[in-house]
Amino acid sequence: MHMIILTPTRFIPHASLIHADENLRRALLISRGDATVFLTRPISCGFVIATVLIIIVMGLPAIRARREQITD
Repeated sequence: MHMIILTPTRFIPHASLIHADENLRRALLISRGDATVFLTRPISCGFVIATVLIIIVMGLPAIRARREQITD
C-alpha cells in the first residue's frame, strides 16, 4: 500500500477541476445537452484531443509497469 502525502500544492488541481466541472455543465446547458459542441468547435476539439493524449501518455508507464509485474 502506498502512502499519499498531501501538500498545499495538491489542492490546486482539485480546485481547477471543480471549476472545469461547473464550466462543463454550463456548456452543456447552453448547448441543450448536445455534447457534439465540444467536437465541432475547433478550439474545443483541440482541447479534447490534447486531454485524451495527455491521459494516454500519463497512463502508459503505469500500464507497462503493471504488465511487467504480471509477467514476473
